Amino acid sequence: MNEFLQAIGHLGATIVNDLTQHISGVGIGSGALFFVFVNCMPQTPPASIADYWTWVRDSLQTLTPARYHTNPTQPVPPAKP
Repeated sequence: MNEFLQAIGHLGATIVNDLTQHISGVGIGSGALFFVFVNCMPQTPPASIADYWTWVRDSLQTLTPARYHTNPTQPVPPAKP
């Protein structure tokens, strides 16, 4: 049992060490995620799990730039003479 507690203590120390080494990235990422959730927050609280799921999904998709990707190869109509 003592070895198990030592392993958990070592794991906790490793996690804390990793977070302190990458604190700026963690802060920027969590700040961006917070901003997105506040920006996408609905006016009324979600009434069902489906509404909550839609809100979380829309918030996370707002965070990714792939949502705003447009297809640049759409054909352009020819100019009229």
